[in-house]
Amino acid sequence: MKTKALILSIFIFLFAINTRAQNGTVNTSFGYDGINIPDTVVIGDTIEFSCWVVNVGDDVLAENILLKAARYDANLGLVNIRTIGGQGPNFIYPDDSIQFVPGFLFEVVNSTNYLIGDNIVVIWPKADLPSGISQTNQYLYSNLHVLSNSSISSIPEKGNKKALSFYPQPANDKLHFAEDVKSIQIFNILGKSMGSFNIGESAIAISHIPDGLYLVKISTEKGGEKVQKLIIKH
Repeated sequence: MKTKALILSIFIFLFAINTRAQNGTVNTSFGYDGINIPDTVVIGDTIEFSCWVVNVGDDVLAENILLKAARYDANLGLVNIRTIGGQGPNFIYPDDSIQFVPGFLFEVVNSTNYLIGDNIVVIWPKADLPSGISQTNQYLYSNLHVLSNSSISSIPEKGNKKALSFYPQPANDKLHFAEDVKSIQIFNILGKSMGSFNIGESAIAISHIPDGLYLVKISTEKGGEKVQKLIIKH
């Protein structure tokens, strides 16, 4: 008898939630820190998505929570809308949240969903509810720079790869040198010069150079020459 009463109570509870949801608006949003994705990747890399999804509506969510993604095109709008993954069903009460931990949601960077160069990636959480229920979503726009494998592999790197002549890696506003350097030249992955520097001090300013992967040609005081890769992230 107690078992029947428990089953009946659960049924009434679920029915009440469903009735409330049909009369209200479901609203899912990212947590205060948004969603974490890298800003520079290579075709073939795996992007891991991590975030908190918050129920900012006034109804209890009792469905799967999905993470949707697309690329924004100025002429076409959202391109290649897709579901990255999801979890649930979970009972998420108003102002409560659920976490998508790092490594749980991911996708491989390919030429179908991404372009070589700068991409505007649009990401949003979505409750997997029947179409008849009103639902609003928070879109998040993130910049992602995609490098091609051919560009990366074509960059020569001479000398000891483990012993960089500069630091930090990635670099931000300044590039410091760990040895006596006479001059350097910085090139982007297309071979365009980003600047030549005759070193008079142990560091140079690189705040004017955009984020990305670069090639650094180093001439030392001893007459040596080496070429190494540099990642700039401001």
